[in-house]
Amino acid sequence: VLLLAPPILNYSALGRADHHTLIFLAIMLALGAALRCLRPGARLAPALALGGLIGFGLWLSIEFALPAALLCGMLVLAWLDGDEDLRARTRQLFALGAALLATLTAALAIERAPGAWFAVEYDKLSIVHLTVAGVGFLALSALMALPLKPRAPLRQLEALGALGLLGGAVLLWAFPLLLAGPMAEVDPLMRRLFVDRVVEMQPLWPNSLARAENFIRHLGLVLIALPVTAGLATRAKDRREARLWAL
Repeated sequence: VLLLAPPILNYSALGRADHHTLIFLAIMLALGAALRCLRPGARLAPALALGGLIGFGLWLSIEFALPAALLCGMLVLAWLDGDEDLRARTRQLFALGAALLATLTAALAIERAPGAWFAVEYDKLSIVHLTVAGVGFLALSALMALPLKPRAPLRQLEALGALGLLGGAVLLWAFPLLLAGPMAEVDPLMRRLFVDRVVEMQPLWPNSLARAENFIRHLGLVLIALPVTAGLATRAKDRREARLWAL
């Protein structure tokens, strides 16, 4: 069904070998794993699968960081929700972080020669992204060690915020251009001649009639999917099921 979306169909035409099609497949597999993570019971197997799939997606392209943030964010919201065993949800996040770190470590070892393992690059998998995963794993390890009590979301937010600020400060100290995005170190001439002309690198919001047409065409199925999933979420029998439709 996803292939019916015009931008995805364009990338997936017969005879066209495009990494975006593989990214779309990885997104759908990761979405399936995330939905299983959100089910009652907070099982570890889908969390390990999700961490591995996110690592695989980031290896394909740093573009995968956007769906990765959405999927991980939903698991964090489930952790904050407090309607289930907090320790089980914390272990689930820890399993995701461990699988992500292991996958990126293996990918970096395969992708690069040993002499280039510590090369700093923002537009493809490098020590930058491995360090982000490593700091995240350390933060999740600290969460595992903290004596957090169930149904105390304020305490959970405080712990999450403190670890996030500390980890973020370390990452920005190590990689000052981290927040500038994957194109941080692209040559300005290359950006002007090539990057700024690539369709998916254009601003999301339309600023001309031609862009408005493109915006609506790319939004496409979202215009149908949003009201449908919103309706299903409001009719869900409990907030756990609503959370699945929200994702």
